[in-house]
Amino acid sequence: MEKRSWKILYSDYSGMQKKAIELLSAEMGKIINRDKGVYRLHVLPCEKLGAKADKNAVMIGKYSDSDVGKFVNGDEIPQDGYLIKAVDNPANTDYKIVIITAHTDRNLFYGAVDFVDDCLMKLAPVSGAGGLRTPCEVFDKKLPDFAYSSAPTVKTRSIFTWGHPINDYRRYIANIARLKINQLIVWNDFLPINAKDIVDCAHEYGIELIWGYA
Repeated sequence: MEKRSWKILYSDYSGMQKKAIELLSAEMGKIINRDKGVYRLHVLPCEKLGAKADKNAVMIGKYSDSDVGKFVNGDEIPQDGYLIKAVDNPANTDYKIVIITAHTDRNLFYGAVDFVDDCLMKLAPVSGAGGLRTPCEVFDKKLPDFAYSSAPTVKTRSIFTWGHPINDYRRYIANIARLKINQLIVWNDFLPINAKDIVDCAHEYGIELIWGYA
């Protein structure tokens, strides 16, 4: 099947780039690694840029990386934004290279978010008279050429929450990062004993954390 030929090629496995790669792997893996009704597990390779890429690949890295830059013109990337672009693989035009790139790690993460949450749904084939899209089949055939870029119009995107109802702060922070929130205000009566861990987690996703107290 076509979807078994995909891999992820990354530039840097640290910081927000690591979060972007983990998101790509998790969401693409849901589609690629399992067959419905079959007890079989496949693997989605995740390799450093420079590895052999003669089939389908999602290439993620900042524009300054030479492997990424050869597929993209810098003018295609909006200021404070990101670019997602699909082109024929020059090593074998039967396959595609999807480039996700930006000038900063944070915007690179947002590009990965929009690829898995928006682009894959738009590229999914339509099934039935109701026109429902089937993302589980998006990688079954060759993807078309496309280019999508975006940049936020609001610089600070903030959310306020009481601290006591958050049972899993890691999941909460991961979820709001996926919504492109970059500032979190947490209100508590007292400083949480794990406050440093929460701050560190927020910073891993490029989120500024502001504490509030009674």
